[in-house]
Amino acid sequence: MSAATIIIVLISVAILALFFKISFKLGIHALSGFVGIFILNIFLSFFNLHIPYNLVDMLIAGILGIPGLVILFLYYFVI
Repeated sequence: MSAATIIIVLISVAILALFFKISFKLGIHALSGFVGIFILNIFLSFFNLHIPYNLVDMLIAGILGIPGLVILFLYYFVI
């Protein structure tokens, strides 16, 4: 094998590993956002309110945490 082939394979593997790392982190954030929205919806159900489950909302809640849930609440019910 030539040196160029080995370099191309190593770069490809590095790019693929980075893609999976970022995808895994976004998946974990989306899952934690789902749990946060689920818990918030339990409390909001007493007032007949509901925040929809979609990927963007779950990522906002997952990445920003509690402030993200507050932002979603304000977005859907105040603004």
